[in-house]
Order: sequence, then structure tokens, then C-alpha cells
Amino acid sequence: MNRAAAALRVAQSSHRQAVRNLEKDLRTKLFHRVGRYLAPAPAGEALVGPARQILRDVDATRCARSGTWSVAGSTSMGY
Repeated sequence: MNRAAAALRVAQSSHRQAVRNLEKDLRTKLFHRVGRYLAPAPAGEALVGPARQILRDVDATRCARSGTWSVAGSTSMGY
């Protein structure tokens, strides 16, 4: 949790609470907690692919909004 919070530039306690809130919302455990260590639970592993896709979509949206990303081709509008 410490390294993930640091990578996200959020407080570790905020990150831990966000994970707990997500687990509560999904009504399932995403991680097995063993002392100070975490291991992904089956539900957590199942979310890896969809979560990565969401991050790619958010990144593409940010790029599109900032003008650093463009779609090849042309579009015409008229009557």
C-alpha cells in the first residue's frame, strides 16, 4: 500500500481507505492481507484488465482534451 500510495501521490491512509471503500461497494475482498503484505484475491485479479483499460481510456481522454492526441482522417459536415 505504501508504494502504491506514493506512486499515486496520495496519503497511504487515503489510499487504504479508497481500497476498503471499493471492496465494500463491490461486496468482495480485492486483496488478502497477511501482516504487512498484500496479495491479490481472485476478485482483485479479475479487475486488473478492466482497471488498466479504464486508465488507458482516461489517459486518451486527457490527451484529446489537451490537443496532444489526434485521430487520423477527415470529417465533413453539411446539409
